[in-house]
Amino acid sequence: MPYIEQKKRQEVDRFLKHLELECIELDPGTLNYIICKIIDKYYNEGQSYQRICEIMGTLSCVSQEWYSRIASGYEAKKRLENGEVFETFTPKKHYEI
Repeated sequence: MPYIEQKKRQEVDRFLKHLELECIELDPGTLNYIICKIIDKYYNEGQSYQRICEIMGTLSCVSQEWYSRIASGYEAKKRLENGEVFETFTPKKHYEI
């Protein structure tokens, strides 16, 4: 989970401030590249199956956290604006058998 202690967060935020991401055009490919370079450095500090599992687990958790905190809210907003897609969630007619 990304909710690290405040002291550690301050250290990481100082590091991230120096990345100067505003100096480059961020797009999905560039973001992917940045993430891959960080993962590659972490993996090469101790190549092992354990390290692979740590990376895969972390990426999975990042994806789930992003979806839970950001994407699901955006989708809910758009669903309210544009209507439901799935019949599963619309009122159903009751049929006699």
